[in-house]
Amino acid sequence: MGGTDRQAANQKEQDMERFLQDIEESPELKANLLGNILPDKDYLNQLTEQMDKLAIDKVKKSPIAEALDKGEVKMAGGETRKVVKGDRKTDAGKK
Repeated sequence: MGGTDRQAANQKEQDMERFLQDIEESPELKANLLGNILPDKDYLNQLTEQMDKLAIDKVKKSPIAEALDKGEVKMAGGETRKVVKGDRKTDAGKK
């Protein structure tokens, strides 16, 4: 590391140390900083309540899973078709 880089690093370290001391010495500054960093408990409680209202009681199967379970599917025109799960016979088909 060159002399200029080392001086800049030392200056940054000194600046950071002064900044941290200022925070420790000023309760108002400390409160403002922590207030912006720490989560707002009321807001978190509101979010938790909203998420609880979105709870999913019943998981719905996909249309494909339903058709496989029933063994048939009703087409858009009203026609019913048989649905079966196919087995791959070749290595190429298994990929």
